[in-house]
Formats: sequence, structure tokens, C-alpha cells
Amino acid sequence: MKHIKLLSVGVLTVLWLVSGSHTVRAATTNIITNGGFENDTAGWECGYNDYCSTTSSISYETAYNGNYYYYLSPLDSLEDNFVTLSQTVTVPSNTHSLQLNFAYQFYLEDDDSLNDGFFGVSVESLDGNTTYFSQYWSSNEDKTYDWTQFSTYIDGDLAGQTVKIQFFTKETWPWATSGYIDEVSLIASDAYHVDAPDNLFPWVTERKVKLSWDAVENSQYYKVQIADNAGKIIKKFKNVTKNKLTLLRASFKENERYKFHVKACYLQTCSVWSDYETFTIKY
Repeated sequence: MKHIKLLSVGVLTVLWLVSGSHTVRAATTNIITNGGFENDTAGWECGYNDYCSTTSSISYETAYNGNYYYYLSPLDSLEDNFVTLSQTVTVPSNTHSLQLNFAYQFYLEDDDSLNDGFFGVSVESLDGNTTYFSQYWSSNEDKTYDWTQFSTYIDGDLAGQTVKIQFFTKETWPWATSGYIDEVSLIASDAYHVDAPDNLFPWVTERKVKLSWDAVENSQYYKVQIADNAGKIIKKFKNVTKNKLTLLRASFKENERYKFHVKACYLQTCSVWSDYETFTIKY
């Protein structure tokens, strides 16, 4: 059974992963300055063509955490205007995974048939030639009047690089587009991030049960559990080096339903379990 313990000292968090007889220490650091906007705009740069109407205040909504949040909205007196909020950071040289987190609200006045405004976030190189991550919210279905948490891992090896995280909104005059942002963090860790496997596929033949799944980047091995229809784990495999596993059909009961799930691992760091995929032993 794996236990997780956190020891925080300032912005440095030490993550202890204890699995069986192995103990691994992972250091994580939030490299964003003033991500909760409690120090107004310190650490952030706001603007586009000198137009900026962002403000840090509590006059509109309650902050997601603390007393302040950031309100990001273009000036409504100019047609097709947009505004940006950015911070430049250097990723530590020993970083193996980078996780972006923030809370947001998004408001799009009128419907998206008239308003082509949007709210978004990106992580890119300083010259703007390389985008490592981007996400847009641009329709009525995307609107949220309650704080919503967003979290994603940034793909690519960015260790030692200087990058820019940028939020932006655009509106089509006279329709308003607004984004509310709070608790921004960019967590650099010396542990590898490993995704849970996708596309689990069972194949029952006359003599064998073949289980497969998509290979996961950064994984060295997989763990597989097989459960009966009631959910009781009946078989465990802890060191599967390929993204497939073949078993004898005779080791299962005929006319019974089973299910299996998989997690991917790098050293002692493992993903969460995938969703279960079911299969039945029958002719």
C-alpha cells in the first residue's frame, strides 16, 4: 500500500512516496510568483498595445482563496480588443514534470453566435515561436459563474528553459468577455509524471486471454489487476514490461465476467489506475 506524506517549507514541498520497502523523495516547487494575487499585480505583466483594464479586487466576486483574485477583461470602448496577463519563469534544471493549476470563471456576454470572444491560457517560449500548451474557453457551454479548478501537465522537456505563462481574453465590441483567475501555480517536480494507460482491450481466444493497452510515455513497467464480476481482485501482476499480458484461458471460469485495470510506472512513481475494462469467458 502506498502512503503519501507532504513536508512544506516555504514554496518548497517535499513529497515522500512510500511503497513497500522503497522510499522515494520528490521535491516540488511552485515557480509562479504571487499566484493568489494577494500582493496585487507583483510578478505579473498586463497589457496589449498599452490597453489594459485588469484589476485585482474583491468588488465583484469572492476570491477562490484569500482576499484577492484577478479580473481579466478588455476595454469595452475598442472594437476587437483583447488583453493579456503574463509571467516569465525559469524551470529548474532538475525538473522532470511540470503541472499548471489555477481556478477560473469565464463570462461571455450574449450568445456565441454574436460574440466571438474567448478566455484562454498558454505556456510558450519567450519568442512566441513554440507553444507547449494552450487551452481556450469560447462558448456559452464554457461559461461558469462558480470557481472551477483547472489542472494539466505540460508536455515536453522544459528543464532549464525560460518560458512565459499567459492568460488572455478577447471581445467583439460591444459584447463583453471576462475571465476571473486565482491561485495560479506552476509546479516543477524532480519526479516523472506518468499518465494512466488508455484503450484497454481484452481478447479471449480458444486457449488464451490477451489483455493490451496503449503504451505510456515515460513508463518502464505496468501493474495489472484482474477482478471478478463482484470486484474482488483475483490476480495481480506487478512488473509487466510490455503493454500487453497473455494468460491461459483455463485459469478463468467459463461463462463468468471479469474486468481488469492497469497503471503505468517509472521507477517508484506510478499513475493512477485506469478505468476497468470488462471481458467474459464464453464461446
